[in-house]
Amino acid sequence: MQVEIKGLTKIYGDEAQAVVALSDLNLTLGENEICIVRGPNGSGKTTLISILSGELKQSAGQIKLANFDGIVPRIAVVNQFDNLIPELTVKQHFEVLDRNENISLISNELLAMKSTEISRGQAQIIAIALALSADVDLLLADEPTGALGHEESELVYQFIKETATKNNSAVLLVTHDPSAEKIADRVVRLRDGRISEVWTPGSDEKQVVDPNGWLKLPDKVLDGLAPAVEITYSNSGANLTGRIHEANIVEIKKAKRASSYQNVVDVKQLTTKHGSHLVSKDLTFEIKQAEIFAVFGKSGAGKTTLLKTLSNLHHDFLGDIQMNSKLAPAYFNLENIFALELNLAELRVPQELISDLALTELINRPLKTFSGGQKQRALVAIALANPSEFLLLDEPTSALDQEMTDLVLNALLASDKTLLVATHDDRIMEIANNQLRL
Repeated sequence: MQVEIKGLTKIYGDEAQAVVALSDLNLTLGENEICIVRGPNGSGKTTLISILSGELKQSAGQIKLANFDGIVPRIAVVNQFDNLIPELTVKQHFEVLDRNENISLISNELLAMKSTEISRGQAQIIAIALALSADVDLLLADEPTGALGHEESELVYQFIKETATKNNSAVLLVTHDPSAEKIADRVVRLRDGRISEVWTPGSDEKQVVDPNGWLKLPDKVLDGLAPAVEITYSNSGANLTGRIHEANIVEIKKAKRASSYQNVVDVKQLTTKHGSHLVSKDLTFEIKQAEIFAVFGKSGAGKTTLLKTLSNLHHDFLGDIQMNSKLAPAYFNLENIFALELNLAELRVPQELISDLALTELINRPLKTFSGGQKQRALVAIALANPSEFLLLDEPTSALDQEMTDLVLNALLASDKTLLVATHDDRIMEIANNQLRL
């Protein structure tokens, strides 16, 4: 299986609202190659996967998929979200797709559960098991471990490597996780919709100049130059001159938030279930006003179910929950907002939040066209603009690079709301006032 991409361009919107997501991108994926795609949020990674999968139509450019046995290429896609059909059990997914090669990897208890009863991390593992069947020529995976912890991610990467090698499948994997490079044959970085660097794991990164002479300067160079840079040419090459300024580094404003002695919620002996399936048992904790409370644990431990229970979206539980907030708690995850044909301006998100989370250029774009990282930053902005004093955030940083994570952490710290955050992110746990491991 070989993939050849030439001049791939994607533009969202038109005229004054036009946004270039991919710009004259060229990439060849070799037979049975595992290629990792990295890059900052909004660089075009998710758009690339969506076009290759057929979900989006490119504005310009050509894509050639060559299968050497003459059969139409078989492509499997694992997205960040919406991998499974809510009405089906996990086992029924394998039956409908007639892909049983990897069903033994899933426990019998999990096979019997409906998609709505499992965690997002479990859904990602199941989606990968379904996708990597013996008849798949190309796997397209967009942040397939975003909802998983480090150990689980390592196992998933190794499974992808071993199964792709066994089945002679090519893999294009989008991720911010540097540990994914362990399985890669090649790594490329996208910036501004083009490939700016390429390297093989363990070797130095190489800058890429496209046929039009476009060059992306390394961040270490770019951070030291003023926006107005003069370029002059000589026999020895190009010379860049500009007023030197300090690098633009986002710093976390403070380590902890001050909380009060008043409890927003008291939970005693809480046991959550999905029918006969026990999710979590005998949880007792309290969350104080204005604190950041982090909930962490492996996929399937019950983080999302706990948040949904506290927000009255899940009713299969035993125990006592005492709410002391004036308004009902508000639960936020990506699935319940971003199918809307709305933008940030229509949702009346305060300009300060939009600016603090680097969303100004996206204010008039429909939410559903955002990249995974842009959606997560927008989710935080929308949540913090909510009138409720008690917010429940489900994995708000799983698809973010380091810089964007820092912006989110600062926004959370600057808020005076009480925050319950389900996360695998160690940096959120570092700023939390209290933690609960499930």
